[in-house]
Amino acid sequence: MRSINCNRVIEYIHNQWMKKGLISNILYPASYITKSFLFIKNYLYKIKMLRIFRARVPVIVVGNIYIGGTGKTPVVISITKELKSRGWEPGVISRGYGIDVGDRPKVGCKNVCFSEFGDEPTLITKKTGAPISVHPKRDIAIKSLLHNFPNINIIISDDGLQHVSMARDFEIIVQDNRMIGNGRLIPSGPLREQTVRLNQANTIVNNRINYEEMQETNIYLQENRPYTINMYLKPEFAYNISGLEKDFPISYFNCNNYYKKIVALSGIGNNERFIKTLNDCWIYPSSYIKLKDHCKFDKSLFYNISADAILITSKDAVKCLNYEDPRIWEISVDAEFSDKFFFNYLSNQMYQASMKLKDHL
Repeated sequence: MRSINCNRVIEYIHNQWMKKGLISNILYPASYITKSFLFIKNYLYKIKMLRIFRARVPVIVVGNIYIGGTGKTPVVISITKELKSRGWEPGVISRGYGIDVGDRPKVGCKNVCFSEFGDEPTLITKKTGAPISVHPKRDIAIKSLLHNFPNINIIISDDGLQHVSMARDFEIIVQDNRMIGNGRLIPSGPLREQTVRLNQANTIVNNRINYEEMQETNIYLQENRPYTINMYLKPEFAYNISGLEKDFPISYFNCNNYYKKIVALSGIGNNERFIKTLNDCWIYPSSYIKLKDHCKFDKSLFYNISADAILITSKDAVKCLNYEDPRIWEISVDAEFSDKFFFNYLSNQMYQASMKLKDHL
């Protein structure tokens, strides 16, 4: 399959980016192009030659400096839920990777179509019930979101850290166990920006590979340093896509002889994390099918898979609407954080930002 071969190439590149080997050294001079571009772009915004859009409500940006998936979407979902529980009316904006949005932004809430909004936006609004707006230009997405849902009083941007044209009140950088890789900029390394960018964010969320690591280190709020916390994506339930089977705790698959042959399938930014999640639950599938991030597929993908059960991620599950294959199970994860106080802190910071905006707008 073409997407599987493409994914192997992507895996090879990411492996090279974890070390300063021959390929990285050959590409190193080209990284100065990236460095120069970033400097010029940021300078033009600094001297106000390029316009910065300021929304009328506070904006939280959840992004990364490591290219690809690091766990931003679960953070966005958690923040949206936590702010709603504290009385906020959040809305979410997203780029909509993997789809052609067109000139007009896509705006909706809850029951949106994956083919129009993309997998991550569809998952976010499904899990949170928050309105979402999708467009490559963040200012257009924000304007459309606030026009269609005027009660929104805070915006969370899924990705967009490098979109300097969008003013923001709070920045969260998410990184996983790969951290900064070899520390070099694209194409010699995996970084979108230089490592100094980590010190400029308000918060850093470390996406740990297991619960023990999540508890190991807590770097609380310190002056002149980002608020740093750990996160662990805890697997919870297995939901049957067809609805023809009962939902079960994920542990059901490691002790039930009925599912003798299990296949895992994922098309996310870091497929190895899904495999690790299953293995930590004592689930060892017979085979793994790794697709590229935001990969589009249809029912025919599953026809030729010989398995008693096919385990997929929540991000892939939103693409399986109206699938009637009882073998397909969504493995749902819930983000747990090392410091529960963080969301109170975030809410307080956003309240202060909201008051400042009312004074200046």
